Amino acid sequence: MGNFAEDSFNICFQADSTQVVQNAGDSTTKLVHLKDSPVVKKKEQRIEHLDSSKATSVVQSKYKPVFETPQTSYANDTIFELPTVGDFGSTLQGSVFLVENYSNNLFKGATPLVSKRQSYSFNEFSGRVFTEVAGKENNTMLSAGKPIKHFVFNSWLLFILIITLSASMILFRRYFQKYFGLILLSAINIREAERFFDSKTSLYQRILFITNSLLIGSICLAVFNYLTLVSDTFDSSVKSFLIIALVVIAYLGYRNILLSSFAVVSDLRDFFSSLSFHHFVFNFIITLFLLFFGVLSTYLPFEFRILPLYGSLIIASMLLIMRALRSLRLFILHRFSIFYWFLYFCALELMPLAFLFYGLKRLVIIA
Repeated sequence: MGNFAEDSFNICFQADSTQVVQNAGDSTTKLVHLKDSPVVKKKEQRIEHLDSSKATSVVQSKYKPVFETPQTSYANDTIFELPTVGDFGSTLQGSVFLVENYSNNLFKGATPLVSKRQSYSFNEFSGRVFTEVAGKENNTMLSAGKPIKHFVFNSWLLFILIITLSASMILFRRYFQKYFGLILLSAINIREAERFFDSKTSLYQRILFITNSLLIGSICLAVFNYLTLVSDTFDSSVKSFLIIALVVIAYLGYRNILLSSFAVVSDLRDFFSSLSFHHFVFNFIITLFLLFFGVLSTYLPFEFRILPLYGSLIIASMLLIMRALRSLRLFILHRFSIFYWFLYFCALELMPLAFLFYGLKRLVIIA
């Protein structure tokens, strides 16, 4: 929100409730009243918060304020609420303010809110806000907040995905209970991993397929929720989710194909098969964390929803580093040159991650 010339506006309201946010720096007296209604004065009742640097003073008549806690984007503003049906009997003057539930036909040339957080906060009340237009001295353009429909709550497809992923992991834990513990132990102890690899049964391919499927779904869920929260240009739609899925599948497919190609070209199938198994171990643990934190971020309150995603990002990064160190140890145990490990690290770790990052970045731009 920017600073505006103190123009006057005659505004017609068609809803039962109207909220106005008046800039705290405007010291002029505001008298707002409705036709056939008593005058509501600005200073009838004032509630000051303890932190004066971020205080939001709420002016009430006999009506409950919309916000009872300070809003980050509108600190030091005065908020008051009026029940309105009909026209204002006088004009409302101010520098920066928010008007809700106005008649859509009164103003033309509306522009979206610049912040998705603003849209989330104010579109709960069909919010509309005056915003600053670059290059204009007198900014009086009314900005129509674009409703943000969070896909994580409104789409049955994503809800079904969460249920499917959770049920699959529970069934996996039940039917492969013995291997579940061995996989977790293999991430800590390389000897246990080698012992498990040497004694793996015909169920390994089935476990590997289930893990890769869960990994794809978990990455998609976490990435989709993250982009929905942090990006103002990301379109939270089914199409965007499917594009994320394609990018993730391409990322994992590239790694698997390249690893298989190395095994064929170098004629070291046993070594690369063992290396692939160690990748599977760490991918399995990454899947557990991404699935848990992805589901958690979906249903937490909005202001806390980003925290599990940061947690999953930190843990996944640590596990990727552990996976790279495990591969280095395998190269050393098999007496391969560190140079070959460096080539492997660039080809199977850095390049796929760079591809994944670039693909998701392009998705944000084109969505």
